[in-house]
Amino acid sequence: MSIKVRYPKRNLGDYIVNNVKIEAQKSTILLDNIYELNLSDFTDTIVDIKIHSDCIFPSTRSTYYELDTIFENLIAVTLKVSNWGLLGDLTIEDFQLEGTAKYINETEDCQEFDDLCVENGSFQLGFCDIFQTITAHFGAGIQQEITFKGLNYGFSGKIEIPNADDGGASSITINSNDTRWIKLWSDTEIKVLISSIAPDHPMGSGKWKIKPIINSGCEKDIEIDYAISNTFSASNTERMNSIATSPFAGNDKFKWYIDKTAIETNSFLISQGISYTDVFNVCYQAFCDWEQACGLEFSFEGENVNGNNATDQKYTVTIGDLGGSILANTPTRLSITSCDPSNNAYIDRRLFDSDIIIDENQPWYVSLNPTVQSAKFDLYSVMIHEIGHLLLMKHANQGTMFFMTPSGSNVRSIDSKLLNGIEVQKNRTLNAIGDCLAGFALNTSVAGCTTSTKDDLNINENRIYPNLFYSGAIIQINFEKEFEEIEIYDLKSRLVYQSKTKSRTLFLMTCKQASI
Repeated sequence: MSIKVRYPKRNLGDYIVNNVKIEAQKSTILLDNIYELNLSDFTDTIVDIKIHSDCIFPSTRSTYYELDTIFENLIAVTLKVSNWGLLGDLTIEDFQLEGTAKYINETEDCQEFDDLCVENGSFQLGFCDIFQTITAHFGAGIQQEITFKGLNYGFSGKIEIPNADDGGASSITINSNDTRWIKLWSDTEIKVLISSIAPDHPMGSGKWKIKPIINSGCEKDIEIDYAISNTFSASNTERMNSIATSPFAGNDKFKWYIDKTAIETNSFLISQGISYTDVFNVCYQAFCDWEQACGLEFSFEGENVNGNNATDQKYTVTIGDLGGSILANTPTRLSITSCDPSNNAYIDRRLFDSDIIIDENQPWYVSLNPTVQSAKFDLYSVMIHEIGHLLLMKHANQGTMFFMTPSGSNVRSIDSKLLNGIEVQKNRTLNAIGDCLAGFALNTSVAGCTTSTKDDLNINENRIYPNLFYSGAIIQINFEKEFEEIEIYDLKSRLVYQSKTKSRTLFLMTCKQASI
């Protein structure tokens, strides 16, 4: 950048550089080697101040090189007045400045500022303004766009968006030339695809900041209700991953398992006085809560000693060492086969397998009692959150899918905004089952929490739920272990049979009153 400054000779004399009447220093903030500063006498009344850079995009550029609402001084200039006399105050109006400059555009090329000047060669900065946002409610990962209407967006720039994976503590930066997320950028309108993987994190609620490359920035509070896992496809779109289950793997509904052996032998849980039964009861109730809230059937199927296994297609709760930095982890694996976008514009892959890993290193509170002990983490709240991940929901900046559960807190409810996202997931999955998901299933025929319990081996208890038999039928039931007591209730919960005996086989004869 070359700045020509015409100065008043009556105060400074002529050739002020050669006569050592002027000094210039770099800004105290920008004391580095990215630019050079030189002074020279252009004429006897004009000084030439050159701020020179090779215009190479630095690999570790700091934010103070970017145009923003706050500008840093590049130079500080000191003039030595030789004869003040009765000439009065010396002000900036006594100097005439003109110059040229280049900037690094978003494609990392040098460009003259003059190329962007308005008429008469004067360069003007305008204030970015947002008049209106179009699209509500906002969901990330479902091909929804948000439109910003306003002024002075220029024709290039960037948008900084809260990162939902850390509650908005950091930002996701999207450049205007990235057509994967920016669908339109003009001086008066911007369209942004609301993504759950941009880049690698869900776009979250909070202040969305529009920063034009030239004009000053502006911001708007945006609320993102939920984020759904999706996949970037070759057609430059993001398409949802489906929660359809695979009957080919025996999953005609969400059948979940528990790694009983790992949990009941875990020394960390034992040292805290936490039993397998405690963990099972909390997990069982958390799945039931989800079933009642979202209308998807979860069925407990017993023990799975494989624990976290990426290929068994069994949704399993287990325990392991996650390093103590996170409370739990739910890795989800997607099918390799992609759906044809010409047949289904929304769905791409489907859920193949998912397991919930509880970190063994935490001080856990494991109880159905909602009064969480201080300094302990509520397993119930964590399970509610992790089941959301199992259903391919990603982090949000609030509610059930907030990225963290503080110690001593109780977050046991499933918020309505998250359930709105589940409804989108359900509806689009059901619409795709007859198309690219042919043969898969999504069981929504539930009536409350009707999850059956099998093989609760810790307490040697077996529960058999109502089955209808004709009168006078002889029923034989075999058990793996001897039972000590049996009770049978009819459909109205009345006790119709009771016996205390040690046996592995039970013979029953039905009667007219006992519909068991």
